[in-house]
Amino acid sequence: MERIKNMKEFYCSTPRYCDIPTFMRIPQYGQIDNPDIIVIGIPFDDTSSYRSGSRFGPREIRNASTCLKKYNRCLDVDIFADSITVDYGDIPVIPGYIEKSYTLISECIKKVVVHDNAIPISIGGDHGIILPELRGLKEKHGKLSVISFDAHRDCSKSHFGELYGHGTTLRRAIEEELIEPSTSVILGVRGSGYSPNDYKIAQDLSFNLIDMETYIESNPKDIVKTIRETVGKNKCILTFDMDCVDPAYAPAINTPEIGGFTSRECLYMIRNLTGINIVAADLVEVNPQYDSGGITNFLAASILFEIISVIVKNLKI
Repeated sequence: MERIKNMKEFYCSTPRYCDIPTFMRIPQYGQIDNPDIIVIGIPFDDTSSYRSGSRFGPREIRNASTCLKKYNRCLDVDIFADSITVDYGDIPVIPGYIEKSYTLISECIKKVVVHDNAIPISIGGDHGIILPELRGLKEKHGKLSVISFDAHRDCSKSHFGELYGHGTTLRRAIEEELIEPSTSVILGVRGSGYSPNDYKIAQDLSFNLIDMETYIESNPKDIVKTIRETVGKNKCILTFDMDCVDPAYAPAINTPEIGGFTSRECLYMIRNLTGINIVAADLVEVNPQYDSGGITNFLAASILFEIISVIVKNLKI
């Protein structure tokens, strides 16, 4: 506890641009015993089908996160006072080797949830990382529900004839019995497609699909209610693909689609997920080289702060 006290003093007395840029300047993994939440960088983008470069997402999001403060007014959460959150650093993935990198990712996630008994919050990287995350979570948590903020379904059978792509992950997860689609939600879906069957594929797999047209025509409170009713009391992973956000608010992403959520809408939706049994989360697809003034990086960091705040709130319940 002395270390936590000292960390609070440091946090409030030192300029935010000082020291090693861990996420929100939280302690590094190993500096504090028995953390509740572990932030993990996964600089992997080998399954991207369009832009590459999200391997640099974890570093730039951490840099942007130093602007954030520790108290969440809307949720009445102090992430230092109400939990112990540490930064693991990055998993040393192997560029060009998808399956070997997947093994490294799943082993790290397994270590965090089984050995450390902590909740992992991963920073991608592309959305391909959710499959090894789920593999790593399986031993402790079994089959999970998914809350996926995403402009795309990620239910394709293959990418260019290959099994692994950032658009095939949820289908692979079903095949490996890692998730339960009937208690899962994909929201924010939009954009042009390849055929009239694009949306039908996800629905046929039993996902509850909420496209942007449905969202616009609905009350946000009703959307939250649908998420809660779909997931129920099941353990779930919250996965936030930044392309669910409109490019006006988040231009630096791998596969942009116009007509998405605003920053304010993202915050509202996440803040209203308190009480849902979230056992892991990630944020993916930030591609810093396309950013303008750092707005995507800062939004991504802010969304991660909200996700952590929701999980900390849940730990207090």
